[in-house]
Amino acid sequence: MEAIEKAKGSLEELSGVHQWPMSVDPEWPTQDNGDDCGVFTAVGCECIALGIPMMMNNERALFFREKMGVDIIRGKLV
Repeated sequence: MEAIEKAKGSLEELSGVHQWPMSVDPEWPTQDNGDDCGVFTAVGCECIALGIPMMMNNERALFFREKMGVDIIRGKLV
């Protein structure tokens, strides 16, 4: 990675990731297949950023997958 080489530091040092708090909510749903991890992660991050309850579950995976595609096409998710 060129940025790390030029900055002479590790990715952890450059991003400050070691200072990020970790949060695990055992009440949040988990995926029941091997295909929806990205959707669960993206929706979970959006919920955290907006300060709203987690709205993702296995029954809604297809909806959120399609919503993400529409948002990308419309230029709302980049």
